[in-house]
Amino acid sequence: MNYDIIGDIHGYSQALEALLVRLGYRKAGGVYGRDGHLAVFLGDFVDRMRIFAGQAVKAAIKSELKRLVIAVPEAKPLGLPLNTLLAAIMEGAILANHAFNRYKEKPKTKPLQRVLLLVPSQTARRYKSLINTVEAVCRGTLQARDWTSTPSNDKVPAQFARAIAAAARKSGLKTRVMNEAFLKKSKFGALLAVSVGSKNGPRLVELDY
Repeated sequence: MNYDIIGDIHGYSQALEALLVRLGYRKAGGVYGRDGHLAVFLGDFVDRMRIFAGQAVKAAIKSELKRLVIAVPEAKPLGLPLNTLLAAIMEGAILANHAFNRYKEKPKTKPLQRVLLLVPSQTARRYKSLINTVEAVCRGTLQARDWTSTPSNDKVPAQFARAIAAAARKSGLKTRVMNEAFLKKSKFGALLAVSVGSKNGPRLVELDY
């Protein structure tokens, strides 16, 4: 079964019918249908754009699908700028299509191989660069989540500082890692005090943007 995920259409029946036809649905006996496909409507799109996309991705993952196509509703009837609408759906989909499986030998679920947004060709061309911006933001968010989920004994200050510096350098940032000796010499008393109870010395990472 293939699922066609559609955001709330707020009573715009003509727009919905046009979308269903574009997705390959045909009307018979007053009902639209397509063999092997099921249209799924999720929530109030105005308030739940990211949640809508995230739930769609999670549902697809749970169903062990490999890819998902999300039909993007028209922005004008929703009273939203198109770039805002697209970015929100992208963010929800990307953030949901991630799992912290570092400590799992056999993960129960696998992320989708591909998530596609169905939009008119002119919209795809106009907002092509938006994908890179959203992906960069989401990569940073997911990296922060993974670091947060990593147990403290696997990210002692020295390790964590190296990981931060390595990630920053990949993005072209200048980095500087200051060790315990530097912190003592520079009189970082508060930072040193926090680390007194640990056998692992503190680190301070400076990122120059």
